[in-house]
Amino acid sequence: MAFRLLSGEVVLSIENLHALGPCRISDARAAAAKVLELPPERLVLVSAEPEREELQDSQDYLLSEKDVTVQILPGPVEEPFSKALGVDFLEDLRDAKEIQLSG
Repeated sequence: MAFRLLSGEVVLSIENLHALGPCRISDARAAAAKVLELPPERLVLVSAEPEREELQDSQDYLLSEKDVTVQILPGPVEEPFSKALGVDFLEDLRDAKEIQLSG
């Protein structure tokens, strides 16, 4: 069980989560944001399959055997660049060999 980015990279391991103890989703999101050095409001936590539901800050976080997906929302600077490049996230350009600007 871990909090993972869409790429599979671990943000919070089971050990990190045990150290948090019983907490709210907002606390777990803040811990993940600290590791990623991002503001917590840029992170969305999504439950594992089959539910795949966004976890709400007011919910209690209970350790389970299933991973939680951490989605990073674009920041205010990234959004205009992403639109100009025709992608949703700058991360989508990771493997691009060439980039063309539009607009």
